[in-house]
Amino acid sequence: MPRAETKANPFKKITGDVAFDAGQTDEGAVRAIFKVNAEGYVPKGVTVRSKIDETMFTGEFDTRLLSKLDRDSNVESVAVSRRLRIID
Repeated sequence: MPRAETKANPFKKITGDVAFDAGQTDEGAVRAIFKVNAEGYVPKGVTVRSKIDETMFTGEFDTRLLSKLDRDSNVESVAVSRRLRIID
């Protein structure tokens, strides 16, 4: 019986569905919850959807920004959202 393989997450600060097939919006952007260490900081290329507090917010970004977000010293974590399936 073949073993199921999963892709290892190459990022240190990014969690969630790093395959991004489930977290994509119709426009191709990925939705996530961001935790930053500077009040009011929003990484370049990230669109804020909703502010949780001064250092946490939900936002959208293009997957091409993953490496930059992972290296950004002001970003503590990025938790990529998963789109849930609708059950009939």
